[in-house]
Amino acid sequence: MLSKINTSLKAKLIFIVAILTTVSVSVVGIMSFTKSFSAIQENTISATTQLADQVNQSIILTFDIAEKFLKIGQHEATIEFLNLDKNSEIHKYESAKEVNKVFKLYKGTFEKDQWIKGVYIIGLDGKNICDRQGVYRLPKDLDSISTVNTILSSPRENHIILNQRVDYSREEQYSDVVSLGTGILRPVTRELLGVIIVDIDKSVIEDLCRDIRIGGNGYFSLISMGEEPTCIFSSDPYFNHSEINTKNVDMINNDDSGYFIEKAQGVKYFYIFNTLRNTGWKIIGKVKLGDLMQRAYSIRNITIIAILISIAFTIIVYFFISDKLTLPIVNLKNKMKQAERGNLDVKAECNNKDEIADLCNSFNLMLENLRRLIEKNRREQEMLKKSELRLLQAQINPHFLYNTLDAIVWLSEARDSAHVIDITKALSGFYRIALSSGKEWITIEEEIEHIRSYLIIQGMRYKDILDYKIDIVHEDILDCKILKLILQPIVENALYHGVKNKGGPGLITIRLSKASPNEILVEVIDNGAGMTKERLKAVVDTINIDTISSSKGKGYGLKNVNLRIKLYYGHQYGLDIKSEPDKGTHVSMLLPKTR
Repeated sequence: MLSKINTSLKAKLIFIVAILTTVSVSVVGIMSFTKSFSAIQENTISATTQLADQVNQSIILTFDIAEKFLKIGQHEATIEFLNLDKNSEIHKYESAKEVNKVFKLYKGTFEKDQWIKGVYIIGLDGKNICDRQGVYRLPKDLDSISTVNTILSSPRENHIILNQRVDYSREEQYSDVVSLGTGILRPVTRELLGVIIVDIDKSVIEDLCRDIRIGGNGYFSLISMGEEPTCIFSSDPYFNHSEINTKNVDMINNDDSGYFIEKAQGVKYFYIFNTLRNTGWKIIGKVKLGDLMQRAYSIRNITIIAILISIAFTIIVYFFISDKLTLPIVNLKNKMKQAERGNLDVKAECNNKDEIADLCNSFNLMLENLRRLIEKNRREQEMLKKSELRLLQAQINPHFLYNTLDAIVWLSEARDSAHVIDITKALSGFYRIALSSGKEWITIEEEIEHIRSYLIIQGMRYKDILDYKIDIVHEDILDCKILKLILQPIVENALYHGVKNKGGPGLITIRLSKASPNEILVEVIDNGAGMTKERLKAVVDTINIDTISSSKGKGYGLKNVNLRIKLYYGHQYGLDIKSEPDKGTHVSMLLPKTR
């Protein structure tokens, strides 16, 4: 798969589009889902919190109404009934009637649907009265009644007691009530006269928890937290407070309200809790997180499906578009392969007017320039070969050789053996370096030796008019490479067109130095006849023509050297000629330093 992507432009484009589409659509989708999820989560938590608060407020309202009945214990009729100083039967009967009136007044004002199961006034001296049972006597001692004992432990406080069975009534033994009780105190002396107990039907509180559901499938439970948490009521038949981990139990104990998520048996549950003001009991709501966040999960699923559909649609559409985009490139690739195999006459065609069309035009222009460069290179190679051949022919000039041999014969006849040896050695060195076993490049030291051999030979012939000087300014350039046979034609030109035409002794100076760390300056200076401006211009124009002359004269030697320099070193290099009549000629060339 990766190799296909690496070798196919179409595959790369589809892959890139798929990645970009996936990333962009996924980012937008994830951001939208995250924002929607957060909003739904906040709204859900807020709604669930309101439900829990609603349960809380309903239970608190129930206890508030029940606490109003506790005020019966402060009523004048109740105090009169329990007054220890007045215990005659007639007064007791009259007082009981007044208390019953108070019972009826409160029940008529506050009681709804008979959810107050009983209001009990129990005196310490045994005088007791109940709204449903009238005046009665307890069947047991006060000390044996836990509810009464709890109230008597703090008679000035209101107590809420969960009773599974009532044992302070005379006849009716009902159970499962929530009892509210407090002490009855004499108004002035604050002497304890007895207790008042209001029994609330527990089913009323259960109904409040049962009727309000979370998310349709959630439940509320009422828990009394402490050292041993007790479940007062739960509408969830499977609720078990022990399944809540210690960390969250501590949160429930320490905080008045809050929520958390806990996993049980592989299922995540959402818990929310708050605290009853009157009792400190905890209302705990529990619902499956999936049920509560069903709407958010639906949005998530829709978002994922929309992302996948968008990506698939984009890839399919681009699959067809990519054919139109890549077909011209494939055609151009095929043309390039043909050109790579050597067919430079191919031509790329593209009917579009885009960048690919520009690329095709550039390819066609490149092939045209390449054909021209190849043809130009072919011509230059032919020119170079002709130039080298003519240069070699010039070096093996029969007249130069004949004249040198004649000089040797003449010196031999004169029995001048020393000069015979010198000129013979010079001639041998001259041709040895000129041929150089076919090498194109020699050292500067060898090129200087070649010129020295040439000047020794010519010095024998023109000893009356020729003097020369070889000046090596920087010795460290002698081992640098140089194109061979570029000095001899210049020196020959200085001899025959400068010194010889002067009409008297002349000097040829050959100077080599470093023009810069990477360039060498070569100069040939004579004090010969020189040239007029017109003649100098004609010579310069001649040597700068990029063709090989078929005849000698008219700057042939300088032209040959100039052409070879440009072919080997580059067109930025070449000869520079300066001359004045009767003052001589200065020929210089700047060459790159090569080792």
